[in-house]
Amino acid sequence: MGEKALVLGVTGATGAIGKALVEFLATKPGIKILALVRRQARFAGGNTQTILGDLFDRAALGQLVSQSDVVIHLAARNPQTNEQDRKDQLSFFGTNSVGAMNVAALAVQHQKRLIHISSVAVYELSLRRFGTFDEQEQLPGRPETKEWVQKAEVFLAQVAAAWMKEGSRSDPRGELSQFMGSSPPPENERIYPLSKFLGEPQTGIVPEGVILRLSDVYGPGHESRDIVQGYLSALLGGEEMVIDFGLRGLVSFIYMRDVLETILAAATAAPSIPRIINVASPVPVGEAGLKDCLKKIGREAGSHSAIRAGRTSPAEDFSSFDVEKMKQHLGLKEPMLLLEGLRQTLRYLQLTPERKYHF
Repeated sequence: MGEKALVLGVTGATGAIGKALVEFLATKPGIKILALVRRQARFAGGNTQTILGDLFDRAALGQLVSQSDVVIHLAARNPQTNEQDRKDQLSFFGTNSVGAMNVAALAVQHQKRLIHISSVAVYELSLRRFGTFDEQEQLPGRPETKEWVQKAEVFLAQVAAAWMKEGSRSDPRGELSQFMGSSPPPENERIYPLSKFLGEPQTGIVPEGVILRLSDVYGPGHESRDIVQGYLSALLGGEEMVIDFGLRGLVSFIYMRDVLETILAAATAAPSIPRIINVASPVPVGEAGLKDCLKKIGREAGSHSAIRAGRTSPAEDFSSFDVEKMKQHLGLKEPMLLLEGLRQTLRYLQLTPERKYHF
């Protein structure tokens, strides 16, 4: 008889990273996938089973967690503009904070390993704005933010406890609305980093829990509104483009394949790996650097798009991320270089009539 398959439960299975992860895992022998989906979805391969539900459906989420050996929590609300995110803050805190705590609470109840996908955006909550950030950074750093986060953590713990009670019909989103009305988040912080930080499981609560803080993910599976896909789509269309990272002077892009490899490595690693691991490129790129890469790719593709950087900023004035734990514990010592990653992504965008992942 063969060995028992490793069952991986995946939330956010139809999202950009989630769908790519399920397709990736389908190529791996000895793995079975349980995918939580809000509507019927089909995945390649015969080793994927879907469970209909969301992060607030206790029966569906309980089925996913209880039947999995490892839970990979990917479901999240992604940022747009800060103004728009503030208008939609209930959705952000509902999905990224309360929903994540629901997953963690069930992982504790069923004693299951949890791989929680977070973001390096949480480092925006540091007192420092610039420099290299490692996983020991004091977060949040500003006193008013720390005070609000502590209050929110107490509230969220009470909500999660009520939601977990047998037979409870508590609606966490309704209680969240009341809390936000009486205790609005600090005006000087972005909603997305706050919601992602509050959703990170507290140290020591989840058995063998691992938090992966991802930098900007690009590659097959991401949509045109993302930074790299948007620029490459413009390049294919011969459109003029201005590269503008907004308040960020450097961006640490990480290729989709590398992200999938690190998630699988975290799910199958020994219990002794660190609780928090940055997943980022060791070499962040500025606007001028991305412009040069796109120009080279454009020449190779025969594109005549005009490309210019919105500004040129000194690299030392902006943040980067320590990736030693990623290299040591997840084995990702040489992530895809940006230039080659752009080439691979462009090939994916050019595939017709149907785009497919190639792992």
